[in-house]
Order: sequence, then structure tokens, then C-alpha cells
Amino acid sequence: DRVRETLRVAIGFSVLWCLLVTAVLLPGGGAVARLFSNEGAVVSLAASYFAIVALTYAPANLMPGWSSAFNAMGMPGRSFAMIVIRWVVLIVPAAVLGGHLAGVTGIFAAMALVNVAGGLGFHFYNRRVMARL
Repeated sequence: DRVRETLRVAIGFSVLWCLLVTAVLLPGGGAVARLFSNEGAVVSLAASYFAIVALTYAPANLMPGWSSAFNAMGMPGRSFAMIVIRWVVLIVPAAVLGGHLAGVTGIFAAMALVNVAGGLGFHFYNRRVMARL
């Protein structure tokens, strides 16, 4: 029960934090980018990234939360598998395909799609795993 409650609170906090970050980056992505570069192309690219990918931060961060939980419960193999699946199996091929089809915007869109599908998929799967434990 303590583990479930801790997961509930941690995941809830993560989602709220990501929504706050998204609320800042969507309208202010260009301003944030200008903190790091004054070059127009860099600012434009970063603002585009924030506009597309920031919307998916909340579901994307479900997987690292579960990964940390499984590490803490002594199941690092499950954590490692999620990371490998997310990056090697999902994000890299999707980004390559997205880049081929639509350039940089396609890469960002692919990342966003994987963030949503992968994050929610891992979340609901891991909830079932926790119910069995």
C-alpha cells in the first residue's frame, strides 16, 4: 500500500510539474531559447521543438517515474528494459522515419508520438504489474 501511494503521489507530482513546464514553454519557448542563443535559426528551431514536444512532457515522464520505482524495488532489469525499448525500439526508428518524411518537424512529431504512446503504454502496463505484485 505504501508503494502504491508513493507511486500515485510521485506520478501526480510529475504530471503537474510537466503541465506547469508546458504552460511556460508553449507561449515562451522562444524567450527560453534566447537565453541560450541569439541566433535566429537556433531560437526558431528550439521554439518549434517546444511547441511540438512540450505538449507531451507529462506522458513522456511517466516512464522514468516507473523506471525509478522499479529500481527502488530491486527490479533494475525491468527499468533497463523500459529505457531500451523507449529509446532503441521506439524513439530512434520513429525519429529516423519522421526525419525522412518531414525533416526536423517530423523528428519532433515522432518524439511527441512516442512520448504519448510509450508513456501511456508503459504506465498502464506497469499499473497491471504492480497490481500483481
